[in-house]
Amino acid sequence: MPDGLTFDTTRIEEAFALVAQYTTKTLEQEFRSTVKGIVQFAINITPPAMGRKSKEKVAEFDTQALARGKASIDRDLAGLFVPVQIQGHRTITHAFGRPLESSVTVPTVEQHPNVEAIYAERSGRRHGGRMTRGRKQAYYVDAAKLESLKNKLYNHIGHAMGGFSSAAAAVGARMPSFAKGKGGAGAGTLSITPERLHFHFENLVSYIGAIPEMEDRIQSAFDYQANAMLRRVPFMAAAAAKNAGFKVAA
Repeated sequence: MPDGLTFDTTRIEEAFALVAQYTTKTLEQEFRSTVKGIVQFAINITPPAMGRKSKEKVAEFDTQALARGKASIDRDLAGLFVPVQIQGHRTITHAFGRPLESSVTVPTVEQHPNVEAIYAERSGRRHGGRMTRGRKQAYYVDAAKLESLKNKLYNHIGHAMGGFSSAAAAVGARMPSFAKGKGGAGAGTLSITPERLHFHFENLVSYIGAIPEMEDRIQSAFDYQANAMLRRVPFMAAAAAKNAGFKVAA
């Protein structure tokens, strides 16, 4: 992960060590399952997603996350811009309060021609994740240019998730349909030897650290997986005791 984001892996390490005492799987299988769970949770809580509910279908999760991303873009654009039809000229029929004998057509100057530059500038000055105009009046811009910008931003949805693509491929985690192929920078390597179990993953998308509460989101991925493993321990311990010939209380 980028510099500045730090995580506590103590609980997940302790949970894995405890599960390892009782599991009937190989340590390799348990390790693969553990890191897959961490990566999947990290993907599922990276914007525009907000976590997948236990019984939520994959298609429903993808649809709602994509819709949430589009709604966020629509909200940002509506707060910045007002779309107008740019004619390129206007017709003057009156001057000094009197009608002209014949109308005059004059060219109009587009006040804010670079819609993408305005968006980029204001996007870099967000306050608590929210975009502001930096002025009282909205920017009146060409409707066609605004629509073009919106479509470009729509196509960018899932880029932050894309930073986990390498990690997902390494452990078999699932990328949402709209995030596949987005190509966000990242890395993921899984190394299993008789002496060492090692997994390394990074999301190197340039703005990943600026996403509100991103550090807490990823920390929750480690903690969620640790809790899931710890919930298994009593059942695993009971099964181990039963297999060893001990009587297990109901």
